[in-house]
Amino acid sequence: MNKFYIITFGCKLNQYDSAAMEEQLLSDSLAKANDYRDADIVVINTCTVTTKADSEARRWIRRVKRDNPGCRLLVTGCYAQREPTLLAKIPSVDAVFSNKEKFELHSILSELHSGRKPIVRWSDPLQEESASFYPIKGFSGYTRAFVKIQEGCDARCTYCIVPRVRGRPRSLPSRIILEQIELLVAQGYKELVLTGVHIGRWSEEGRGLVQLLQMIEQIERLPRLRLSSLEPNEVSSELIELVAASHQIVPHFHIPLQSGSDRILRLMGRPYTAAYYRRLLEEIRKSIPRAGIGADVIVGFPGEVEEDFQQSYDLIGSSTLTYLHVFPFSPRPGTAAADKGGVCPQREAHQRTKLLRELSRRKNYQFRLQFRGEILPCLIIGQEGGGRLLSALSDNYLKLEVEGERKLINQIVKVRVTEVADNITWGCLVP
Repeated sequence: MNKFYIITFGCKLNQYDSAAMEEQLLSDSLAKANDYRDADIVVINTCTVTTKADSEARRWIRRVKRDNPGCRLLVTGCYAQREPTLLAKIPSVDAVFSNKEKFELHSILSELHSGRKPIVRWSDPLQEESASFYPIKGFSGYTRAFVKIQEGCDARCTYCIVPRVRGRPRSLPSRIILEQIELLVAQGYKELVLTGVHIGRWSEEGRGLVQLLQMIEQIERLPRLRLSSLEPNEVSSELIELVAASHQIVPHFHIPLQSGSDRILRLMGRPYTAAYYRRLLEEIRKSIPRAGIGADVIVGFPGEVEEDFQQSYDLIGSSTLTYLHVFPFSPRPGTAAADKGGVCPQREAHQRTKLLRELSRRKNYQFRLQFRGEILPCLIIGQEGGGRLLSALSDNYLKLEVEGERKLINQIVKVRVTEVADNITWGCLVP
């Protein structure tokens, strides 16, 4: 029996797509290999959000063919969506296909068997009217499962390539979403994560995300539900109130900031101000005092000067954010910001990135410290090494290490926070 292996880069939506491709390959009577070196077919599901992501994909293409020269190598994802011709010219690549074609793997494999190489399948996401979907029974290698509810974005942030590679916003019907969740719950998943490019834009016949969440809450045996990233102007008071009152939706928000300077936010095409973002955080913290709240921040955007960075630093430092994802600006061909002048010198961008990451570390430490001695509901998500040390994730996004039996993996348990150090939190199981 032929074996396959999928290598995934990027966001939770890409992880969902990889799970959908795995389901298709399994249905074609292929077996999943434990290592890409042992696979007959290797699929690389790429990201293209930064130049580094592109480089990483090319590095893995070379690595796979070096370590497993006899395999069929298929490349897909957002880099393949953006640069199919470039990737198809790499001698080791047997097929390149864009995001929509991830759900047509059966016919791509059939064409591969015909001997033609390289196969290139590409479709324009801007012409797509509906979100692609493939029912998923599980996520091998993951304790949590991702549920796609939406695809695409039309926000047109000046630094972002996503609308070009994922298309306009398209929502999956609530019926399909609810059926997918019921299937995953029946498979024993204890936490589901709603994902998409822009989940706050989900809509159906006048209903929005809040109404979808209310429908999901009615599903029996659903232990807990987590939301992936939400744009600031899509976190409504109604949504905050729903999360605050819910027994299933966990108290965790990830809300991109990108900059604390209003001038830079305008240059980025972001539709809010720093003051609006600050008020939003205060509203969440007032309604849900123990919520984990994260943000994305871009450093060194074209035109950013020291004063702009200081405004970002000051806003974050005085805010109730609990962690950051900090990214140095990476120009993307095809975006409005790609050719702008005034790019921050690399050394300065590196220093600013370092400062914000250190600020994130301190804020996260202070957030974790306030829970020392408290009991938190945690999902055991894996095993650390080969001993009795387990990794746990609290509802409000604290990552802990606890001692316990491997059989507890994928169970929600009570954990008392016993010790908080700089980069690690320890806990003990509570009967």
